Amino acid sequence: MSIRLKELALRKEVLALKAEAHRLEIERDLHRLGSAVHGLTSGMNVVRRLAARPVLASAAGALVSRIGIGRILKIAALGGLAWFGYQVARSAQSRQH
Repeated sequence: MSIRLKELALRKEVLALKAEAHRLEIERDLHRLGSAVHGLTSGMNVVRRLAARPVLASAAGALVSRIGIGRILKIAALGGLAWFGYQVARSAQSRQH
């Protein structure tokens, strides 16, 4: 094989590897976007349920004013960390089997 053909074959291989890297990057970004959208729709579902039931909306408002938004955010952050820990443990367990 001539040097030129070898060079072209190597370029083709490099381009294929770059394309695969870009495909994996796009796949990762889509997964992140899907997670963000899932969180947004979950929040929207909570708002819809509260709007459908005025008693729940009033109770939620009273709870927020009583506890304070700072504490609620801390509780939500703690819940998020607990959920993340659960997901990591579940992932590790599924890899063992």
